[in-house]
Amino acid sequence: MSRTYNVIDSDGHVLEPPDFWAEYMDPAYRERAPQLFVDTDGKERLRIEGKVLGGPTGLGFAGAIGARQGAASINIKYIEGRKGGFDPHARIPDMDLDGIDAAFLYPSLGLFSGAVEDPQLAAAMCRAYNRWLADYCQPYPDRLFGVAMLPMQSVELAIEEMCYARNELGMRSGFLRPNPYNNRMLNHPAYDPLESGGGWIAPWLDRMDRHFEDGGVFDDSSLRLRPSEYFRRQCWISFEPVEGSLAYLAEYLGPHKILWATDYPHPDGFFPGAPAMIAEKLSAANKRKVLAEGALQFYKLT
Repeated sequence: MSRTYNVIDSDGHVLEPPDFWAEYMDPAYRERAPQLFVDTDGKERLRIEGKVLGGPTGLGFAGAIGARQGAASINIKYIEGRKGGFDPHARIPDMDLDGIDAAFLYPSLGLFSGAVEDPQLAAAMCRAYNRWLADYCQPYPDRLFGVAMLPMQSVELAIEEMCYARNELGMRSGFLRPNPYNNRMLNHPAYDPLESGGGWIAPWLDRMDRHFEDGGVFDDSSLRLRPSEYFRRQCWISFEPVEGSLAYLAEYLGPHKILWATDYPHPDGFFPGAPAMIAEKLSAANKRKVLAEGALQFYKLT
């Protein structure tokens, strides 16, 4: 690609239209599609397979970006969320305002897909979402990049969907939530271990390295490299603009191993001004690596 990427949002979100299932989902599963509804307390929640999902505040505020800055209210309806969440043509001006060159996009309603128990239904939901997301990104193929939703209720179906997303939709990556799927934690032998979070990593890697260096006293793992060396080789960490341990972790792991993110248009994100929020935490050289180089490597955007 010829575009230069200086700032990449590694964890942006879309707002799926509540009725997109009617167009994108396999007809055999449409009657079982998730439903966004108004609950008895007036809050919007999601109904999937008889389960009601969404906390005390409901889901209406999913697109209330700016709420943490007092620029938006969380007391809105889902369809009143930031227009860029629904419409790529509205998203691009918002990205331009913050100087963001590219965004990798994750769902909002789809984040609840792990509550589905039937693997085939989960696969149908993922296929529908991924097809819709590909259409959302299509007008701006060098700026908007979809991250495929995978049906982890079945490892085989997840692999099938990742292959479809890559080969048919051109997606570069897939995601899974850290919550259990059908009561299987992600450290189940069926899955590769997955951890989430950021600031805890450096002290734990340091401790594991010390045990490794003690030899057989505390280490019986037969590892050839220090744990931190495996981590630096194979892992990246996503950070939000306000996380306080960013500068320390950039020095410990390397700034090119960090994926900067806005969380747009979710209410815990920041807009406008998210890129500038890390200016005081990092040197100019490290800022460049955090804002773009990590994502360029992780998503293989070069």
